[in-house]
Amino acid sequence: MNGYAHETGDYPTALLYIDSSFNLTKAAGDMTLKATNYGDKADVMMEMKNFPEARRLADSCLILHQLSGNPEAIANAYALIYQISKRSENYKDAVDAMNSYIEIQDSLTNAEKSKTINELEQKYNKAERKSGWR
Repeated sequence: MNGYAHETGDYPTALLYIDSSFNLTKAAGDMTLKATNYGDKADVMMEMKNFPEARRLADSCLILHQLSGNPEAIANAYALIYQISKRSENYKDAVDAMNSYIEIQDSLTNAEKSKTINELEQKYNKAERKSGWR
């Protein structure tokens, strides 16, 4: 419901849904969901042009994602910080956030390429052993 309210520009309603979600996550203790709530609320605050609050919430989102150790979620938090910084004309922070985002994305891409290469090498070695090429 938050997403629908956000997409239709009904930011006060989006905030109500996000705050309800915060209340639910307190009981569950789900750090990832709490980080997502911070990110969603930061996005709404950015749309409402409340950049200081948006940045504070985005920083909370980033910290929780860093604690969880999920690199994709961390990269997304940096992308959000980039958007907030850019729209608030804080270009130094925007560049720093984008550099962090790119660094993580490059790392993820390299890890995926290495995994693919390793899988291909294993298949090749298995096929080679089966056929007796060696």
